[in-house]
Amino acid sequence: MKSEYELSIKDYIAIIKDRALLLGIVIVVVLAATVGVAISVPPIYQSTGTILVESQQISPDLVSGGNNTFADERIEVIRQRVMTRENLLKIIDKYNLFADRGSRFSETDKIEQMRSAIAVATLSTFVKGRGEATVAFTVSYEDKRA
Repeated sequence: MKSEYELSIKDYIAIIKDRALLLGIVIVVVLAATVGVAISVPPIYQSTGTILVESQQISPDLVSGGNNTFADERIEVIRQRVMTRENLLKIIDKYNLFADRGSRFSETDKIEQMRSAIAVATLSTFVKGRGEATVAFTVSYEDKRA
């Protein structure tokens, strides 16, 4: 014969009271582990910008649906212009990057480190009917120091 007893709120409260010590220990251990991980992991600072490049009068054959080479070529040209030695040095000087390293790093080392911390990713390529193309991409800089 089956019992058709349903647990009420009082039953749930009694269960929690019976296991309060175990529940408290679990909460403290999980909280301590979370705080420990948060403190031990070094912060990573990231700055990201989205760039939208619009163009007119581009042949639809160059930017057809499956052909992203045109967008990739355009992004690579922009990337090369931005990542020149002069532009990167201006950014390093303007924002006082790598100041904590003092004179241990030469300008070349700073530029190489900055180039390796910059990432460019294509978001989308959209082609309108009359050969107009729009390309969106992100530029990110990521470092362990602010």
